[in-house]
Amino acid sequence: DLEDLVRASGYLPFALRLIANVARNQPISDWEVLLERLQDDDYELPDKYPRTLMQALHINVEELGESGDYYLALAIFGDYSRIPQFVVIMLWQYLYQMLDDDAESFIQQFVTKGLLQLNTITTKKYVSLHTFQHDYLIAEAELDKLHGHLLAAYRRHCDQQHGWISGPNDGYFFEHLCRHLYHAGRHNELKLLLLDFDWIQTKLQATSIHALLNDYEWLEDQEVEVIKKILYEAAMVLQTNKEELANQLLDRLWYDKSVANNRDIRSLLNQAKETSPNWHAQPIFPDEKEQRKKFRGG
Repeated sequence: DLEDLVRASGYLPFALRLIANVARNQPISDWEVLLERLQDDDYELPDKYPRTLMQALHINVEELGESGDYYLALAIFGDYSRIPQFVVIMLWQYLYQMLDDDAESFIQQFVTKGLLQLNTITTKKYVSLHTFQHDYLIAEAELDKLHGHLLAAYRRHCDQQHGWISGPNDGYFFEHLCRHLYHAGRHNELKLLLLDFDWIQTKLQATSIHALLNDYEWLEDQEVEVIKKILYEAAMVLQTNKEELANQLLDRLWYDKSVANNRDIRSLLNQAKETSPNWHAQPIFPDEKEQRKKFRGG
């Protein structure tokens, strides 16, 4: 039976390890059934990887029982190679009313079984998944609901007056909030953020101009495109001097006639003007326009 299991695993080290997780907890008399499960072709699995590898992972998740749901919830995270452990625990606490110690215990169990890895970087712990594990989770999890659950969990850490802007700078929230809003179908809420100067400034300070620009890729919207274009034009400046955000927006948009009657963009510019009270509007005369363009790189 052991030889048959090894052969059915395709001699893949990771598949062998996953099957060993299950086999060691079963009597030898049940290994024939385990072999049948490993060779079962009826269950639909991602076909990017060897079938035996994905099937071995699937069997492991089935064997987890209720805690399999905890594992499936990891599908929601954007950068699956570096998920802050405390964010995982926060989500599990919201979904399953789990205590910190219990959550850490489950993470350690998953590590022992080879279902994830746990790394420490400058005193902070991060969970990571292999690509094939993440692809399996994406295929199995109810992603729409999970995005909403993670947003609800984070909402508890924001004050009512300032909303998302007051979220925690924990190395994940500002980096991935817009992604989760998009996938949760909350596109109007996402647009409001992308046109809110306070959010733009807070996100820029917490991350980088490149991370900020990535958020503008989620929506195809005329007003969002205006701000995205301006941020791209100002990227070289903002990369080294984030404090110039308000001035860059005002310099490039205040006299733009195409947005003169746009309420949302004017509101954003007024927010920027309050942030930079020393900025003075300088009218651009026709003969100066080309010089300004050349100076700013087009």
